[in-house]
Amino acid sequence: MAAYYAYSQINQIISRLAGKAFGNSLSEKLRPQMVQKQSRISFALLENPETLDLISRVSDNTEGQVMAIFNSGIRLVRLGVQVFGVILLLATHIWWIIPWFVISTIPIILTSRRAGRKILEMYRSVSKLTRRQYYLSNILVGRETAAERTLFGYADDINRILAQGQRLSDGAVP
Repeated sequence: MAAYYAYSQINQIISRLAGKAFGNSLSEKLRPQMVQKQSRISFALLENPETLDLISRVSDNTEGQVMAIFNSGIRLVRLGVQVFGVILLLATHIWWIIPWFVISTIPIILTSRRAGRKILEMYRSVSKLTRRQYYLSNILVGRETAAERTLFGYADDINRILAQGQRLSDGAVP
């Protein structure tokens, strides 16, 4: 039991160190390439909101996304080895459980696939709203964007909303 515990602890430490080394080398190589790619994007693409959403969604936290893919690949291989070992053990002793096991996993796989699609759609819609919120927050708060607020007519709406908020805080009904 002690040998297994020591093996699992050493295995965790080695996998963390390997993951950190991979992450560091990835950020050293990937970040300059991403900056170069983003600097070569034409201004016409950045003016299109759909293209800008796609570019910011893809390039946002790229190193984290690649590390997540790497970690999920490692987990998938580990899970495959475990499942293969269990199936091999069952095949030698209790062969009739294998068809039952395969049949019982099909609904689980289908349900998780459907849930994964819904989570991806939710992430897309939330990330679009989050980027829009950060953009509007920067426009509304920054002193450097006063000209942009005036150009797009945000100043009148902001003043109207602030005045309405002031009336609400005074107890007046809008």
